Amino acid sequence: MTNHLVDATNIVVNNQTWDQLSKNEQASMQKAAVAACDWNNTNRQSEEARLISVFKKAGLTITTPNQEAFRKHVQEYYLNSDRSDDWPEGLLEEINN
Repeated sequence: MTNHLVDATNIVVNNQTWDQLSKNEQASMQKAAVAACDWNNTNRQSEEARLISVFKKAGLTITTPNQEAFRKHVQEYYLNSDRSDDWPEGLLEEINN
C-alpha cells in the first residue's frame, strides 16, 4: 500500500460544446464536476479499505513499503527523465501537498 494514487475522474467537454453554454451552465457543470471528483475520491478510498478487508479475510498479506523512500525514488526518476520537462513550476510541491 503506497497511498500515492486515487484513480482520477476525467470529465471532458469539447470547446464547441463548452462555448455554447451560458455562464450559469458552465458554472453548474464546474460545480457538478468538483462534486463528482470529491465523491469519487471519497468512495475510492472507502472501496480500497473494503477491499483490503476482503483480501485479508482471504488470507492475503497486505504490505506497506517505506513510503518516504518510495516517494523519493519515484520523484527522482521522473525529475531525471524527459517526462517532467513540461511540468509547470510548483507542480511537484502541489503533488506532495
